Amino acid sequence: MGYVDGVLPDGDVHPSAASAMAARPPWPRPSRRPAAHLSSIRPVGEDSENLFDKASADALLPELRRLIARLREVAGSDAARAAQRRLAQAGRANGSPAAAAAAFEAAASIQSVVAEIEELGVILRDPATGLCDFPAEREGEPVYLCWRPEEEEVSWWHPRDTGFSGRLPL
Repeated sequence: MGYVDGVLPDGDVHPSAASAMAARPPWPRPSRRPAAHLSSIRPVGEDSENLFDKASADALLPELRRLIARLREVAGSDAARAAQRRLAQAGRANGSPAAAAAAFEAAASIQSVVAEIEELGVILRDPATGLCDFPAEREGEPVYLCWRPEEEEVSWWHPRDTGFSGRLPL
């Protein structure tokens, strides 16, 4: 009378398992055990981030200034503002493909610049002001070096659990 997964020894499906088997997807269920080949992958987090010291952060400032100027240019362009207005108006009028396309194009340009900043290992906290954080360590503790475009050099830091208001001089 024993059966495994609803299948009787003669190959027939037990009546009590027929409905459950019909609800199963045709592909195999994932294993609940971790795959052996995944055990060597390191988790993404603080161990895998690029850490900066003051000198390496300062070295990136010319490139960051260029990227933030480009970001402000793209975000503040007439095309971006017009796309936002058209999209807002189109939303009230049940949509407009042209407005949506223009808004998505402007958003893609903005995202492209943000991605360039992130590729440097820098965290852009506020696109409007250009506020950036650089992952770092201070006395063995994870912190952020903090910089704004109007500052000549990276001169501030703050603990990871505080923001701009927690800035302290280096």
